[in-house]
Amino acid sequence: MTATATAFQDPFADFSDKELGELLYSFVHNFKTLGEINGISETSLDALYNLAYSAYRAGRFSDALKVFRFLVTFDHLEKRYWMGFAACRQMTKEYRGAIDAYAVASTLDLHDPAPLLHTAECLLALDLRDNAVGALELAVETAGEDVPYQAAAEKARAMLDITRAGDPGPGGA
Repeated sequence: MTATATAFQDPFADFSDKELGELLYSFVHNFKTLGEINGISETSLDALYNLAYSAYRAGRFSDALKVFRFLVTFDHLEKRYWMGFAACRQMTKEYRGAIDAYAVASTLDLHDPAPLLHTAECLLALDLRDNAVGALELAVETAGEDVPYQAAAEKARAMLDITRAGDPGPGGA
């Protein structure tokens, strides 16, 4: 098994407890990603992202998930890695894990409603309609009048209308 394949399974398997402690210390005190600490280049991360994205587009969600897991481990500050990781978890029906990953992506760009929109999709898949309505309302609010986010805001509004229409309300159903 190659070192890369091992890293996808357990990125910390080759580290002793002392080395992990040193990595954590450096991470916290130097504000670096694990990729930076370990000398993984941005070019390498971009190549892995392209590999993961291609696997995702080809419907190989489990394969893509492994690469995205590696990416979020070694660069926890890149929103597109978290979005890919979350989307793979959503497509493999790991909805709660997807919600967690979308939450991280959302904190990395507070103006982008897309993570909230996809969170709502996961909540609906879990039959948590009230929570989904809250996520959709927040998505619309988050987008505001920002032009780049209006398509996602419109989709959130449409989903909100459909979700509310399916709600029997007090005393219904």
